[in-house]
Amino acid sequence: PAFVIEVCKTYLDDHFKKKIIWESIKIHKLNGEFVSMQQTGAGLQHKKHVADLLYQFQFQNQEGVGGFILFHCEHQSRPDKNMPLRMFNYAANILTDYRKLHPKEKLPTFIPIVYYHGKQAYPYSMDIYDLFDEPDLARAHLMKPLLIDLSQQSNEKLLTHGVISPAEIALKHVF
Repeated sequence: PAFVIEVCKTYLDDHFKKKIIWESIKIHKLNGEFVSMQQTGAGLQHKKHVADLLYQFQFQNQEGVGGFILFHCEHQSRPDKNMPLRMFNYAANILTDYRKLHPKEKLPTFIPIVYYHGKQAYPYSMDIYDLFDEPDLARAHLMKPLLIDLSQQSNEKLLTHGVISPAEIALKHVF
């Protein structure tokens, strides 16, 4: 815990540091395992991961004390262009695990930390959107899926949608 506190006090921006209740630090337990797909010489393979230690802090919000921040600390000795994608995958799995354990609570803020200790300066961006061929489109839609709520559209409107009309009407009325 002392190491995590010092990392946070040293590297987080002042906005976060002011909100954290430092005495509240504790290890956060999740189910701890998740599976990902990884490219190997033999093709795509399932790989089981065990979650690293996660720490949680309570923090001050508008209503007083509430929520917490999870910190996932990863060390990396070689540059990896896809590190943001890997951290995104970790975050998605950890937050999914959290949701299963706490189905009625809001998700906590998740702050991944990568300690790089390679021989050269880290040459790649840590912004996941820089991995996309259209970063602005990815930024607009990756975390905000387009919702098509068929229940809110009239049959007449759906009939104007060309070749997708029959499928939309069938889906709207299937139940």
